[in-house]
Amino acid sequence: MSGEALALKSPIEEDQRYYDLTTQFAELVDGSIRTSFELELIGDDLIAEDGSSLDETTAKGLKEAETIILTKPNLWFEPRRRYIEREEYFEVLQMAKGERPNTKIVVSDFPMELMDQPKDVGGYNVRRKQTMVRVYTRAQGSIRMYTQSLDGSNRQALESVYNHFEQQPQESELLGQRIDRDLSSEDQEQIVDEIVRVYDDSLTEQFGGEWHAGRLLRDFRNTYEFVCRQHDLLGECLRLTSLGKLDRDTAYNMAATFNKRFEQEAQGIIFIGPRVQSDPALIHREIERDGSEARALGKNFSFCGVTLGPESDYQSAGLGNKTDSETKYSFNKKTYCVICQPKPKSGEPKKMCGPCNICRDCDKKLRVKG
Repeated sequence: MSGEALALKSPIEEDQRYYDLTTQFAELVDGSIRTSFELELIGDDLIAEDGSSLDETTAKGLKEAETIILTKPNLWFEPRRRYIEREEYFEVLQMAKGERPNTKIVVSDFPMELMDQPKDVGGYNVRRKQTMVRVYTRAQGSIRMYTQSLDGSNRQALESVYNHFEQQPQESELLGQRIDRDLSSEDQEQIVDEIVRVYDDSLTEQFGGEWHAGRLLRDFRNTYEFVCRQHDLLGECLRLTSLGKLDRDTAYNMAATFNKRFEQEAQGIIFIGPRVQSDPALIHREIERDGSEARALGKNFSFCGVTLGPESDYQSAGLGNKTDSETKYSFNKKTYCVICQPKPKSGEPKKMCGPCNICRDCDKKLRVKG
């Protein structure tokens, strides 16, 4: 069998790849993102429109997180978050079977361990500090899942969302503090807009000004819709991915072009309508130029699990995970080190640790191993 034949993908695989690319680049573009798609209950699993399994996705995420910390213990919080998301899946499965209220709100707040980081880590954008709100609604035997980004992860504003739904949040991480409600179909249709409004109203009360999804700039465009209109870039991404040629540098260049077009559209410099497929040579001249400009400015592009930068790693499926072994932070918190003091003895003194509860000596050893 030829190499070309081996590269052929089924329609379901093509849909999965298209969905992965559009959602990933939508997160890389500097604007708010909102997506929605249906999940179909099949046996004891929930299957998305692209054929992917929510069961497999959450199980794989947990397994990968447990593997990552073997070499990058500074991301020790990731297994905790993936475990919480695994619990989330089982609750949504119960909801799909009619065993729970018909609406679930999940506030996936920015990791508290990274709040003081000076640069992006493991795909988390420390400048934007985004919370991703997931809303699941059940209607007519299926589940619709909405995702909405909220910049800043402002704790007071996030707590106002809980208060709006008459739930008192605990002081800890919000990811596992899910909100369950039985709502009418009309209320379900408006719930994401309602969450955004409550969050933004709180920001206005705190700081003044007009906000949209945690952003002060008056740019209300949905990055997912914008990315889907860039048919030429997406088409070239799909072509290169199918050939196994979408390498690290090209992915970075693509991200730079998506962002530049987004900025130019806001300024009225380029046409707002869909960008049709064009000559690949012209596309690559554009992305190479934009990539060079972004590198000169030292720009990074981050989304869940991925940081693309001038020195970032690139892995399978077109985009991959990167953890930063050169993360800089202060060792200003006195606590027990999770590496050398996992079970502190009676009377053992605490050490000055960084935000991930790793002391300076252990941090140096981990950097040598990494």
